[in-house]
Order: sequence, then structure tokens, then C-alpha cells
Amino acid sequence: MKFKRLISIVGLGALCAAAGALIGLPWASANPTTPSATLAASDTGKPLVQCLTFDADDPMVCGILRQGRRGPRGKVGKTGPQGLTGPQGATGPQGPQGPTGPVGATGPQGIQGIQGIQGAQGAPGPTVVVAGNPVTETGAEALSAAPITGGEGAPVGPTIAQCPAVTATMDDPEAYGGGVQIQKTGTEATGDVVTLEQHFAGTYVPAVGSTPASVSPLPAGTTAGTVSTTPANAYEGQAVVTELAVGDSVTVQAFVVCGP
Repeated sequence: MKFKRLISIVGLGALCAAAGALIGLPWASANPTTPSATLAASDTGKPLVQCLTFDADDPMVCGILRQGRRGPRGKVGKTGPQGLTGPQGATGPQGPQGPTGPVGATGPQGIQGIQGIQGAQGAPGPTVVVAGNPVTETGAEALSAAPITGGEGAPVGPTIAQCPAVTATMDDPEAYGGGVQIQKTGTEATGDVVTLEQHFAGTYVPAVGSTPASVSPLPAGTTAGTVSTTPANAYEGQAVVTELAVGDSVTVQAFVVCGP
């Protein structure tokens, strides 16, 4: 027991000497090469109280200790398991518009639409005016034709104007109308009276032998509302003398308006 007690005393003395060196006791060694100076150099300023027992039945011996230098960093531990997914963040601003992509392939042709309504009838093509054959009669001829009346009632004509044949600009030309011109000449022409007796549109009838050409009136008949079955292609007119001086003359000429 004495030996153990002696060891305890020696250990306590060593602890006191170390504590004295650390707290700067005058009897503590200040030599930097001594273990006490080395301990002071590693002092962190956090004193610790350490109590020891050397045997179960020995009293506890306590002393003031200083924390030593930090040891080396340990190895990095294993990566832990993945944590839970956090909440979704706010939507960021819209990015700039990207470049235009290439033109896609042409799609299949759609079905044909319904037929539209028929348009209005267009205006006919250009018309032409065709002059007929002129018929001239003198005052002497009129007097010879109607001697009893002094030439009054003598006919002048007929004069016929016919539409031309088919051309590049008119396919099967038709008569749209017509008229008769009466031209008087002579010294007493202002006193001559020649009037239009009749004029009409119809179909042209060519001359056959001694029968002269004529125009068949359209529509045929006298019933109101009668409609012709063929288009007109000619115009005929005839005048009659009421007063015509012997030295004067009159020319009667029909004309017809033709178009496609």
C-alpha cells in the first residue's frame, strides 16, 4: 500500500508541475524545449479537470489538464441515402423564340367543293352594221309607174341588207335590228315627199332564176305573241312616193345590225 501511495503522490506532483508550467508559475520552466513549454504552445485556453484513481480502494486524484492539438481530419464517410425530393420551384421566365423550322410536306388535296351558282349572262360581242342594196328612182320613173296619180303611190324598192357569213369574230351572225335610209336629190328635193312603206327583220331568201332575193318576215303570221323558231339574219325595207318632181330622184337603202 505504501508503494501505491508513493506512486500516487509522485503522479499528483507531476500533474501539479505540468499545471504550474501552463499557468505561468514562477517556478515553472519557461524553456521552449521542455515538455511543459510544448504543452503550453498547444494550449487552447480551455482548462479541463481530469480525475484519476490508480486502484479501486485508492482515493481519486484530480488535476488541471489542457486540451492538446487538433488531431488529423478523419476519412470522409460513406455517402448517405438520397433525401426526399423537395417542393417544385417557381416557373422561370420564358426563353427566347427558337428559329423557324423547315417547311413541312404538302398535305393531300382536299375534296372538290360544290359548284357555284351560274353567273349573269355576259354582253354579246361586237356588232357590225351592214348596208343593203340601194334602190334609186327618178321622178319620171315614178310618173311612169303611177301615171293616173302623177307618180303618187309609186313603190321604191325593196332594198335588202344581209348579215355576213361566219367569220373569225362572229360565229353564225344574227340580225339585232335594222332600218332604211331615204335620200332625196334635185332642184325641188325640199318639196319631194317619199315615205317608208314597210320594213322588217327576217331570214334571207336568195334569188332563184327570175325571182329576186327577198326576206321572209319573222315571226311568220299576224298572231300576237308569235315567236320565231329561227333567228333573223337580214333586214328589208320599201318606200313609197307621195310627191317627186320629174327632175328629182330618191335613193332608198336598208341597213342591218349584226352580231354573234
